[in-house]
Amino acid sequence: MSDKVYSGVKVWIDKNFIQNTKGAGELLTNLEKSSIQTIIEKLPVENGIFWTRRPSNSKDISNNQETQHNHLLVKIDLDNFVEKLSSANFVNLIKFVKNSKQNAQVTQMSLIVPGFKSFQKSLKNTDNLKENEFVKNKKTKLNKYDLNKAVISLELEENCCIRSYDTTDELRDLILSYTKSVAEYLSKTEGADNLIFCDKSVEKSQAKISKDGQGLINLWKDILESFPLVSSDQALAICSQYPSPLLLKNAYEQTSNSLLIADIQVRRGAGVLSNVRRIGPELSQKIHKFLTSCSSDQLIVNN
Repeated sequence: MSDKVYSGVKVWIDKNFIQNTKGAGELLTNLEKSSIQTIIEKLPVENGIFWTRRPSNSKDISNNQETQHNHLLVKIDLDNFVEKLSSANFVNLIKFVKNSKQNAQVTQMSLIVPGFKSFQKSLKNTDNLKENEFVKNKKTKLNKYDLNKAVISLELEENCCIRSYDTTDELRDLILSYTKSVAEYLSKTEGADNLIFCDKSVEKSQAKISKDGQGLINLWKDILESFPLVSSDQALAICSQYPSPLLLKNAYEQTSNSLLIADIQVRRGAGVLSNVRRIGPELSQKIHKFLTSCSSDQLIVNN
């Protein structure tokens, strides 16, 4: 990966993470080799790591405004984590995750638990809750089913996933992989702010867009055909009435009618075999949701 991608990216690491984590020195050395700026100080979340980026296309040198990436890493010891996973203490783990995200001002989080995978494999999924040596020593009963249930609950309800490592090399690779992903994400989203309709670097679409805008209607047709069961004839019929998504969006908003395009006629075939059908209310409502919904969680297609 080019060092240009890392331009302006900073990794913020809590000082307790550096002091209490074996292999932290090697991690810092590898970050430095990759020309990644690292800030070590007391953070709002103990043992936490997060990232910021300064816009690389800013012409104002004095502009130090940075964007924080919406993800937090927090290292937690295995014994502490397993103790919190038990039914009696799970509510405290949820509270810890919520407070950590709130203090770091993020909505996504990963817990780094050393040795967790090995511990997970050692558990037996039995009905009588057999204990392994670690669980016995901690006086905590936990089976594989309860463990997986708690981990899935964290992922689905709190947007918090669990990552594990066994060696210092794995820890280094884990943090570096997160940093590379964050740098790529921030770099791509920064460039996307200037896009009007599509990115010419995206090769998945078959529509070729020239500098004068030729080909945009073909891209609009491709978008319509991405809806389930929408044929090329249906997409062409809509494009003939509304040559761009913005025109159709404005028409939906001005009329407040989700069935606006339901009566558009679709001609299929030719000669004696030709027939005419309508777009129909179902497709019109789906496209209305797609163009006007303000909620990222709203389903376009209901099964």
